Amino acid sequence: MKGVFDGNSLCILFELWYTVNTEKGVIHVEYSRLIQKKEKLDQIYDQLPKAALESFERSFDVEYAHNSTAIEGNTLTLIQTKALLEDGVSVGGKQLREIYEVINHKKTFAYVRSCIADKNSLDENIVTDIHDLL
Repeated sequence: MKGVFDGNSLCILFELWYTVNTEKGVIHVEYSRLIQKKEKLDQIYDQLPKAALESFERSFDVEYAHNSTAIEGNTLTLIQTKALLEDGVSVGGKQLREIYEVINHKKTFAYVRSCIADKNSLDENIVTDIHDLL
C-alpha cells in the first residue's frame, strides 16, 4: 500500500510498538490494526494541539534513537539519550562512538523524514546520504 506512511502521519509508526504482539519469540505485526490506527489518526490529526504533536515527536525521536542504537549494543540509557538529544548534555563515562551513534541516528531519521515529506523516491543518492550520516 503505497503512501500508507506519509509525512503528515509518520508518527503513526510509534503505534507499531504497541501493535506488535510477541508469540514464542517471534514478532507478529497486525498490519490491518495498524492501518486502522493510521486512519483514525488522519481523522483527528488537524484537531490535535500543535504542542502535543511536537511533544510526541520529541519523545518518539528519543525513544526511537535509544531503542535503535541499543539493538546495536549502545549502552546509553533512555534518560542519557534524552539528555544528549534534547538538552545537548554530554554523558560522562561513555565512549564517543556511542554518543555520536545516537546523535547521528537522530540526524539520519530527520533526513529520512524530510525525504518522505518531499515525496522523494528512495534511490542510490538517498541511500548513500543515509550511509554517510550514520
